[in-house]
Amino acid sequence: MSEEEEKQILNAQPVSSERPLLHKQLKIDTIFYKRAIIKIAYELAYYWLGSDYLNDNIGELLRLIIYQDFQKERWQNRSIDFNIDFYREKSWFPYLYFDNYKNNIHVGSLLKINNYLRCYIKIFDIFQGVITISNDASLYPNFVNKLIAINSQNRTSEQFDLKYKF
Repeated sequence: MSEEEEKQILNAQPVSSERPLLHKQLKIDTIFYKRAIIKIAYELAYYWLGSDYLNDNIGELLRLIIYQDFQKERWQNRSIDFNIDFYREKSWFPYLYFDNYKNNIHVGSLLKINNYLRCYIKIFDIFQGVITISNDASLYPNFVNKLIAINSQNRTSEQFDLKYKF
C-alpha cells in the first residue's frame, strides 16, 4: 500500500447511506455441487439396494464421476441421465413437501419408473436433482419405492416405503 492510500484510509470519514448498494461477484462451481448431489443419490442407492448395486453399470459410472475429476464435457460422453439445478420456485416433485419440515428439509427418494430407478434429491430449497441410478430395475426384484425426509434443524428423519407405482 502506498503512503497516499494509507493516509486516505487513516483519514477516512464515515459515510451514512440508508440503502447502500454493494457489488459482489459470486462464483459457483456447478460441477462441484452436481457431483455432491450425485454422490448423495449413489449413497441412497447403495443404502436401499444393498451390495448388489456395486455390480450395476450405472452405479459404476456414478462412482467414476464421484471419485475422478470429471469435467462437464466428459460427463456428457457418459450414458448417465441426470438433471440437477437450483430449486427456484417449484419442486419437480411437489408431493414430497412436508408442512412440518418447511424450509429445513432434505428429501431423498428412490423410485421405479418403467424399468429405470431414479433418485430425486432436494437440499433445503436450494438444490434439486433427478439422477437415473439404474437402467435395469429388474436387477432389484424386491425393491419398493423409498423416501427419506430429514429435518436439518432438529436432526430428525423419517423413512417411508411408497406403495404406489409410477
